[in-house]
Amino acid sequence: MRLVAPVALVAAACGSCSSSANVPPPAPAPAAPAAVAVPAASSPWETPAGWKTETIPFPLEFAPGLPYRGVEELRFPPGFFDKDAAWYFSYAFVWEIVAPGPASADALEGDLVAYFEGLAKAVGGAEQAEAISAQRFTAALEGELATGASGVIEAFDAFKARAPVTLHARATAVACATAGRVALVVVASPRTPSTDDAVWTELERLAATYRCR
Repeated sequence: MRLVAPVALVAAACGSCSSSANVPPPAPAPAAPAAVAVPAASSPWETPAGWKTETIPFPLEFAPGLPYRGVEELRFPPGFFDKDAAWYFSYAFVWEIVAPGPASADALEGDLVAYFEGLAKAVGGAEQAEAISAQRFTAALEGELATGASGVIEAFDAFKARAPVTLHARATAVACATAGRVALVVVASPRTPSTDDAVWTELERLAATYRCR
């Protein structure tokens, strides 16, 4: 079972995406220095017992407008697709990409809108097109990526619930050992972040285990 659209749940359908009116679209792709190798595989990262993984190269089929080159690595738990489960729509992903990556939390907001809108359209297809078009996809983050920016994403669960979903998210830039490469670790869940919440405790722990080569 895979998370990301027909390269994911069914068989390889993709959809283009568009940013919402109040969030600027992703900037044009930066030209990478010729000497910088595009990440073809992600750095080693823990997979908790029972969790699923996915590795997807950029450009992402469901969000081709994202201006990055590299890979996305995902970790998602049992219960991800079950709206009644504690782990519903809670997961972690890393973008390990050619520098410079998103310049700020404000820039990442537009990327996340494109990402989640494109994902919903790719998974939902024509059957859910009307409901998804009515959804207002937004992202609002506070803080610096270097130390961790947190906020809320308004998205749509086209997998099972077929309904809007509000995600709390945290995004942190991670330094890479390889020159010309950057990584961004994102954790997201509909649950309200709390040090007393087992889901968020595990998401934060998992995010902290990532090391960029």
